[in-house]
Amino acid sequence: MNANLTQMALQLSMQDMFSSSWFSNALMSKVWTEMMRSSVTGLIRNTGGADLVGAALGGRLRGDAAMLRQASSNVSEAQSMMHVAAEAVGNIAGQLKEAHKLANEYLALGLDDASMRAALQAQYESISKNIDCIIKSTMYNGIALLDGRAWKGDERLSVIGDATDPAAASAHIQAGDSSFPLTFSNMIPEFFDIVSKSKYALDNDDVLTALSSLQSSAQSLADLYVGRAGSLRSQATSLQSQANILDEAAAQRARTPAPVSPENVLLNLILRDSGSMFSSKG
Repeated sequence: MNANLTQMALQLSMQDMFSSSWFSNALMSKVWTEMMRSSVTGLIRNTGGADLVGAALGGRLRGDAAMLRQASSNVSEAQSMMHVAAEAVGNIAGQLKEAHKLANEYLALGLDDASMRAALQAQYESISKNIDCIIKSTMYNGIALLDGRAWKGDERLSVIGDATDPAAASAHIQAGDSSFPLTFSNMIPEFFDIVSKSKYALDNDDVLTALSSLQSSAQSLADLYVGRAGSLRSQATSLQSQANILDEAAAQRARTPAPVSPENVLLNLILRDSGSMFSSKG
């Protein structure tokens, strides 16, 4: 893997560690802390009525559930973006594998096979154009995912590196009152119009090595995107599950005639669905 994609792999890895930690700790810890803090005691003292306290607690639980549900929706959108990018880059890796086969056939031909060489050259150029088309057309809701030339002026993205030739760009995904980055690599410098680059010329003795390296880089990037998409899917599911737990806690609190502490309501739900609320993988 070249230096650019190695850096990309590190960025994605750090993002995944960051967002996993944020989802499993910061968001639910904040919900929990805010819900359990001493303001409940203040409500009891100021209102003097358990029913009013129950209503306040139920409202807070429902509000927190709504926040988590919106966060889950946003993370699902992020997962969809990464899935689209993963499929596109995987397709490029497949195209490069075909290009490698053509190059191998081309080099095996003798100099007298001019017509066959011309046919293979035409197929090779077609593959290069297919790759260019994938790079230019891979978008999600108008956001270019692979074409760094399209990132200039897009306020939804934060460009990484030189603005005229960026290495990558990040979309910031809102979840609760914070956000996390979703980064995509610019594939233009390495993968666009390969047919015009001398090291990928079919009559270059080293073309097989060059194409093999490029195909490996594309596959590695596709695998990184697939892993990131899978992680985001798990996080979205976990957030939705947490929202459901808080909704149920609010409903149980409303149905309970006698005052019951929110700690006991949530504890019963957590023990019933052990791991749902504080999944370290979510």
